[in-house]
Amino acid sequence: MDSKLRFGSRVVSGWKSPSREPRPVNPPIYQSTTYVYDSLEDFMEAGSEQMLGEGGRYFYTRTGNPTNAMFEEKIAELEGGERAVAFASGMAAISTALLSLLRAGDRVVAHSKMYSASDTLFGQYLPGLGIEVDMTDLTDYAKMKKALSRPAKVLFIETPANPMVEIIDIPAAAKLARASGCVTVVDSTWASPYLMRPLELGADLVASSSTKYISGHDDALGGYVAGGAELVAAVDNYMLVLGGSMSPLHAFFSWRGIRTLHVRMDRHCSNALEVAKFLENHPKIMKVNYPGLKSHPQHDVAKKTMSDYSGMIAFWLKGGYEAASKLLANVKVCNVAVSLGDACTLIEHPATMTHITVDEERRKRLGITDNLIRLSVGLEDVRDLVRDLDRALSKV
Repeated sequence: MDSKLRFGSRVVSGWKSPSREPRPVNPPIYQSTTYVYDSLEDFMEAGSEQMLGEGGRYFYTRTGNPTNAMFEEKIAELEGGERAVAFASGMAAISTALLSLLRAGDRVVAHSKMYSASDTLFGQYLPGLGIEVDMTDLTDYAKMKKALSRPAKVLFIETPANPMVEIIDIPAAAKLARASGCVTVVDSTWASPYLMRPLELGADLVASSSTKYISGHDDALGGYVAGGAELVAAVDNYMLVLGGSMSPLHAFFSWRGIRTLHVRMDRHCSNALEVAKFLENHPKIMKVNYPGLKSHPQHDVAKKTMSDYSGMIAFWLKGGYEAASKLLANVKVCNVAVSLGDACTLIEHPATMTHITVDEERRKRLGITDNLIRLSVGLEDVRDLVRDLDRALSKV
């Protein structure tokens, strides 16, 4: 640093790299929005190419960041894609992917039950752009085949589907989609690439939230799109303009979460199966949806498309809103909160929490009734979870 610089200039001046190259176990977080070049010529040779999406060195973090790139490379590897791009949230990933594929006059087919923000995107925003949306029950092969018998540009699948843990047959759906000439996009947030890899099952793109099982600790918002290089490049170009890039800090937390993904998912799955069995045999429970139970309507599809059954359970109480309210008021180990995939167990009431934005009549028609409870089973000792739910159910 120039010793003649005054105090105000010295505090602003850049950092000095260590004299010896460090070799940390964990990579550094590149918490910077912009990158320095030696000259205009240096920038024109390297930086401008990055700005144009043609490679080169890092130019501006929305166009690329070393920490984000580390996360994207790992996601592409785990999902089995040629490339991945990281986003600020799962919804940023999904909406940007769809906007890169759809134009006014195009038609998109989607499952009738999905995450509430996705439901709003398909039910309100896409039609407002002149895009025809056909939301149908994709767990029914006949209905899916009928929907795809007409020209469509995109087939969007959420599986396991929020909030009722429905499972859609990706290989069958992708085959029908290819025959009709449309791109298959899958949101497999509830499975993670450890349990399901949609690209290997025939999908063209995966658009998922990393906030949930990937990061695993409810401390980092994020999402990603993975798939073939050409399709992902188109999505990336839209992200550069729409601006939904991931924070480097959240990219680091998400990358960190990946390192324990397999261990956590094994525990989520084993705990959820035990809790689901307990609930299925409880006298105050009307119905349980968990893919690992033989009673689940798509149990065989889950066996074909997943290596295990995840940590998400939907169940219906014998009773209405009052029963649901009493249950949530009396849990002590489970946490009343939205989101999922956390180390701790999260329990919620979809009709008044995650899916309150869905029209009431439509909620009832879809089965999102006042007695439906969604449970994200965490990593606690399963005996404590069962005891907690049993005690809370005794108050219902």
